[in-house]
Amino acid sequence: MSNVRLNWVPPTPASDQRPLSSVEISARVDPSFPFTVLGSVPAIDPPEFLDEDVDAGDWEYQAVVIDVSGARSVATTTTITVTETPPVFRDPDPVSGFVATQE
Repeated sequence: MSNVRLNWVPPTPASDQRPLSSVEISARVDPSFPFTVLGSVPAIDPPEFLDEDVDAGDWEYQAVVIDVSGARSVATTTTITVTETPPVFRDPDPVSGFVATQE
């Protein structure tokens, strides 16, 4: 299992649109099934969502913006192939310019 981090650029409401309330995130692994809502993020929060413990497969995610009246935007979708083995990261590099001085 792996984690999938979703990021986006939130829209800026025009003068004839209501303020934004939230962004709803949904996912599915099989196109023959409907999307399942995973959760929502307040529109003022950083534009990201972490889907944890995702099984391997070809996943489709969608984001829907919801305004303060409950009106919903058209869904925006993205896809990702989650593999059995998560990426391997190397250890961090050491600091540089590390000195001690007596004062």
